[in-house]
Amino acid sequence: MLSYIFIPQLHSIHHKHFFFSSSTTVTLLKQTNMGTACGYGGGIVDALNANFYGNGTQTLVLAHGYGTDQTVWRYLIPFLACYFKVLVFDLPFAPNVRPSSLYDPKKYSTFNGYAQDLVCLLDELNLNKTIYVGHSMSAMIGCLAATKKPQLFEHLVLLAGSPM
Repeated sequence: MLSYIFIPQLHSIHHKHFFFSSSTTVTLLKQTNMGTACGYGGGIVDALNANFYGNGTQTLVLAHGYGTDQTVWRYLIPFLACYFKVLVFDLPFAPNVRPSSLYDPKKYSTFNGYAQDLVCLLDELNLNKTIYVGHSMSAMIGCLAATKKPQLFEHLVLLAGSPM
């Protein structure tokens, strides 16, 4: 059964690098995986700059909000990677998306285009029953994606979700 957790406020700090204290014993494993193209030529995994960290059995998907990129999760990833396989990716408007011409104003005029990309990403990586954490607009993207393909999600954690 799919469960939802709504957390009304989250204040993000935007950074470029991951923070590791000298006592951190976590090994982060960066993986990439290529599968079907999903309409992006080289694959949506590469197009959305998707990265895995950790090697847990349960996959935790961290999706950033508007105006940020995957680096907003940099302080959490070392800790979460101790328990989960953590997937982070960039939404099409982020600067690290390849190619930068991926953004299509018509496709992304509603959250449905973003939800389609999320479903495609999880399908391409052969992931099911993930724990999805969505901040801001990504909270709503996760809700839409879960209605399109519920088997991809076991839990949705909605952080300061924005209205549709």
